[in-house]
Amino acid sequence: MQFIAALSKHELKEGTWPEFSKFLESLFTSQEQSDVELGMFTMSVLTDIALDIFAENTAQFVFLFNTAFNSLDNLESVLGYYTVVTMTRVAPICESDPQVSAFLLKIVAEGK
Repeated sequence: MQFIAALSKHELKEGTWPEFSKFLESLFTSQEQSDVELGMFTMSVLTDIALDIFAENTAQFVFLFNTAFNSLDNLESVLGYYTVVTMTRVAPICESDPQVSAFLLKIVAEGK
């Protein structure tokens, strides 16, 4: 997975790997919990290795986290863990986007 993240760092930034973005979108729009878990795990690795590719489009995280939290049955699940990991990693780049910052604060304040 780290190899894919390293590739993504270059390919997604240049817009030369649209299939990967479509793959991630399909995971997050799936009705299967395991697909959403895989999507969030993938995002946790991507944000660890290639956070800068998301810096210009932080608003996409509102959809991502909203989807993840709406899919949660309990906060101790795999999805809950990778969602919190990903939120922690993206928080520094979301500070400049008031919409995303407000959403992240709302999630933390409400506990879900």
